[in-house]
Amino acid sequence: MRSSSRLVLPTTTTTTTFLLLILAIVASRSTLQASHDANATAGSSCLPREREALLAFKQGITGDPAGRLASWGGLGGDEDCCRWTGVRCSNRTGTGHLVVVAIRLAGNQLDAIFNHMALSGQISPSVVSLHQLEHLDLSMNNISGPAGEEC
Repeated sequence: MRSSSRLVLPTTTTTTTFLLLILAIVASRSTLQASHDANATAGSSCLPREREALLAFKQGITGDPAGRLASWGGLGGDEDCCRWTGVRCSNRTGTGHLVVVAIRLAGNQLDAIFNHMALSGQISPSVVSLHQLEHLDLSMNNISGPAGEEC
């Protein structure tokens, strides 16, 4: 007697249910993260020394045609550096202050090719004073190091 094995494919209903379940899990994680980020920022602000380090970084940028640093302090800018475009903070200190953990100011490939919307200037050594910084993305920009070397 031969035994027959048969391939059982999931039904459309099963596949749809599974995909909806995955989508719900992903959406709930995103909502929880957004809620955590909002709560971390509410009533908290960045450390003054980190704000000053970021403002020193901004001073080294001589060209910002896309206005990516427009929210960074100064006229019309927010005092809280954790609300600035491209800056991500965390409440790791437990002191009510947030620390800068990421700066994401990457341009795009067209910026790199045509150099018309890329940030330009020099990276300030002040970035080193951001002790909790884990991620710095300045790719696709025209930024050099203190010695004039491309970063």
